[in-house]
Amino acid sequence: MEYTMFIDVETTGFIKSNPYLVSIAYSIYANNVINDDFSKEMPSKVLEYYTIVKPPSKDYIIPKESVKVHGITTQMAQEQGISNEEVIDNLHCVFDVYNIKTIVAHNIDFDISVMFIQLKRYDVKQTTCPLKQKMYDKKVYCTMKETTDMMNLQRNNSRGSYKKYPKLQELYHKLFDGEDFPAHNALEDVRACVRCYYKHLYNIDIYK
Repeated sequence: MEYTMFIDVETTGFIKSNPYLVSIAYSIYANNVINDDFSKEMPSKVLEYYTIVKPPSKDYIIPKESVKVHGITTQMAQEQGISNEEVIDNLHCVFDVYNIKTIVAHNIDFDISVMFIQLKRYDVKQTTCPLKQKMYDKKVYCTMKETTDMMNLQRNNSRGSYKKYPKLQELYHKLFDGEDFPAHNALEDVRACVRCYYKHLYNIDIYK
């Protein structure tokens, strides 16, 4: 059996700041299909996971700017979170148990880059961390980039017109007749990404 992983992270900032994880969610779907149009059997969810992540130290304060985005305060993270090491260990187990062929995310370059930053920190405490290579070996699919032409969100700048990358909320709104979802919660973002992925590629609503 082959599986598809959908992942989303919320962080303390942008990539250039080497951000820390604040929360992570992922969902695993079994690709139990006989043909590409899913007319025989729908893909099925086998795992859904969400956790808040502890700050790297007791003195670390999650920036106010990022709290405004995801709503997770330093106190919440300290009280409800698990360590970065536990996050990595859990992911490692997932890749050992499931034959994951594809990793999907909205703006996947960001999510993967964030995870590699965390793995680099993890490597300081571990002699080896094979999870990075396991993630490198997977196919990736970005719902942001792959739907840019379909969304056709035209913008202009000094160099002319261009198609901007759609936000997940914009894509969701388009594919599901104006529906919305509570964005910037990692679990809700993953669920929205799952729904958009199967709707865009196979014209099925996975949650119906």
